[in-house]
Amino acid sequence: CTIFAYGQTGSGKTYSICGTPTDPGFIQRSLACLFDAVDRREDGAKVTLSMSFIEVYKEIGYDLLTKEGGRSMDTWPVVTVSLVGGDPVLSGAKRVAIASEEEALHQYFLGDNNRTVAETPHNLNSSRSHCIFTIYVEVSDAAAQTVRTSKVQIVDLAGSERLRPYETGSQNDKELMGQAISINLSLHWLQGVINALNTKSSVVGYRNSFLTKVLKD
Repeated sequence: CTIFAYGQTGSGKTYSICGTPTDPGFIQRSLACLFDAVDRREDGAKVTLSMSFIEVYKEIGYDLLTKEGGRSMDTWPVVTVSLVGGDPVLSGAKRVAIASEEEALHQYFLGDNNRTVAETPHNLNSSRSHCIFTIYVEVSDAAAQTVRTSKVQIVDLAGSERLRPYETGSQNDKELMGQAISINLSLHWLQGVINALNTKSSVVGYRNSFLTKVLKD
């Protein structure tokens, strides 16, 4: 399943999804629920959990679990997505095995510290990228000789913005305006895909943006 946080910039999306170390958000609570469910299983099946964490900035994917703070953007590890047999396949995204809730949270907070943020007229700590946190679940049943897989994708979307506050001509505002244009266009393509699915259209524009390609399945 996929869960989106959607709304205008400054409306509390990141706070709801990511929370804080002392006030858990949706990601932390989801991890707690999953590991609790694994601990309570009594059917003898082997459950393996892993995670990935990427951001989408100006239509380019970056791996938050290997990105190092303080480095210039052109040296960050890039994630690419291709559709193979109709399903999205990520290249360059680190997938980390997680054996406990504590281990998962440690990896999550490392990645969260690497997100691209900036001060804007609307928000002092504005997310300038979409964030996709994915939990992969694999259940192996030796008796039935079956392996079942699933994943949960939790998406903190960058907020839609009006462009007028950035029309001052300064270099900083030009950069923020470029980010806002990219964010708004990406949200436009996402809305188009959701509308097409809702109306059962024969044409769905998954390939129009990085985000919709990643979330195609």
